[in-house]
Amino acid sequence: MNRVRSLRIEKGVEISMLSYVLGISQDSMHAYEDLDKQPNWYNASLLADYYNVSQAYLLGETDVRDYSKLIEDVQDELREAKQELRLARRNNWISPDNIRQICNRKNLLQARVKHLKEEQRKYGNSSTR
Repeated sequence: MNRVRSLRIEKGVEISMLSYVLGISQDSMHAYEDLDKQPNWYNASLLADYYNVSQAYLLGETDVRDYSKLIEDVQDELREAKQELRLARRNNWISPDNIRQICNRKNLLQARVKHLKEEQRKYGNSSTR
């Protein structure tokens, strides 16, 4: 099942209603869902905004639905790793090997945040961002 169809079903909207609300013909909507054709830029923009996803996600170019949320989650995990490292160093309750593991985790998370931000710049979170 393609994303255009799965997002519509997820939202519980009939093609006729979506077509009316967005001003996209029902024939075009059926063609997008049947993979007979790709939406043009404007229609992809309308659909992506309606579903609050990026055009890249809508068109299957990425599996990330919301980069902002994913980046926020990874940054939260990174903050936790930094806090854990500060406490461990301050209280000397952790071995040097464990400190190294936490540092490695912190470095991997920092690299992941950087990579996700680059993808976000490339794909955006929605067609208007």
